[in-house]
Amino acid sequence: MALGIEAMLGHASIAGVPVSQDLVNVAFVVVFLGIPLVVLLVARLCAARRDRIERRAPKAAVFSGELLEELPAGARPEVLGIPFCGQVGRRTFALSVLSLLRDGRLAMTPTDSPGEGAYRFDVLDRSLLAGTDLASATVRVCLPEGSPDNTVGGAIARYVKKPDDARDPVRNFMKLANARVAEEKYLSEKDGELGNATAALMLAQIIVGSCLIAFTTLPGLSAIAVVIGGFVVLICVQGVRGPRADADKLREALARADAHRRWIVERCRAGEALLGSAAHVDRTLRFALAFGLSDEVVAGLARSSDDDSMTQFLAPPAEGFPSPLRALEELFDVAVHEDYRASDS
Repeated sequence: MALGIEAMLGHASIAGVPVSQDLVNVAFVVVFLGIPLVVLLVARLCAARRDRIERRAPKAAVFSGELLEELPAGARPEVLGIPFCGQVGRRTFALSVLSLLRDGRLAMTPTDSPGEGAYRFDVLDRSLLAGTDLASATVRVCLPEGSPDNTVGGAIARYVKKPDDARDPVRNFMKLANARVAEEKYLSEKDGELGNATAALMLAQIIVGSCLIAFTTLPGLSAIAVVIGGFVVLICVQGVRGPRADADKLREALARADAHRRWIVERCRAGEALLGSAAHVDRTLRFALAFGLSDEVVAGLARSSDDDSMTQFLAPPAEGFPSPLRALEELFDVAVHEDYRASDS
């Protein structure tokens, strides 16, 4: 059959121009390997150019001191802190708990001694126990199901004793925290239907190429072109899938956040108090934590600004006690560690 095909091609012509076997071989390799490689190269060059543009330091204006005007409307510290610092971490969890404390939905009170768990959680809004949002996910990390002790120490002991109990609360919290970032459109997600298209295009490339290999006299090279070309198609399609930065909004938000952070640092270095209402000062200090400023720096600024509630959240209330912030960060660190340990076992 192959000889018949070669004989047919040897006498074929297009518009009166003879088509040689060498031309067929070259055309085959170009179509199934050359074109995908050229497309990949162009895609990579475009991606590199886009990355250079997105990584340019934004020209943030001088922060005016008006938090609600400078930062995105409705921005919450625990949400904006994720793209600003690059990940969902212990500080995100602590800030999420702090938001519940400030909203009067959760209480966190010191116990009589560190040996009793340091801080006790009390759910003031019972809807948190049955909800499916980030607030409810936060509470489930604080109060693991089945634990008889509703303190920070009790939650830590529960996760150490039963690592499997950490899996669902931790992963649900991280998933919902990232979902909140997506809701704010700092990150936008491409159409998920491209997932099936990835495999379909790669298989189509390989199947069609395999069927046409008989037209060439270079079966080894043709097979390599088909297989490599298929994987190149796969790489190209994957390159346009999944999360991608909404560059304009993200740069604008991070520029304002960075200006806000620098303004806070300048106030702290100058020993000046924050201006505005108590709620305004509290929110500014929470953003300072979200922007990665150390708790000691924020605590000093809180003291100079007469924010007693933030001072209590950041400073140990008695000898031997960690601050509520560090206790929450330790709780989340243990929960994440035990989740990993359960996954490895």
